Amino acid sequence: METWEYLTTTLVADIDRTPVPLSDDIPTGQYPKYSVFSLVTQLNEFGGRGWELISLEPVQEGGNGDLRVCDASSGHWTYTYLAAFKRRTTAD
Repeated sequence: METWEYLTTTLVADIDRTPVPLSDDIPTGQYPKYSVFSLVTQLNEFGGRGWELISLEPVQEGGNGDLRVCDASSGHWTYTYLAAFKRRTTAD
């Protein structure tokens, strides 16, 4: 039987913290400070450890670790994303 483990974390799109990687799939040029292209390096790091991205949602973090989902109707801007990953585990 296939079994899975899951991981949730927040990722921050900020080119000062995580520069946009050089890649043939990413257009060259100047990027805004909060470009989502800065997420690519972080996502690739998780992928390199066997994690598969299953969900990525824009959120705002509260002071107590609480999250508010941002959608078009909320009118809020964010550069923080809630990411959910999964990877296969070995059966016991």
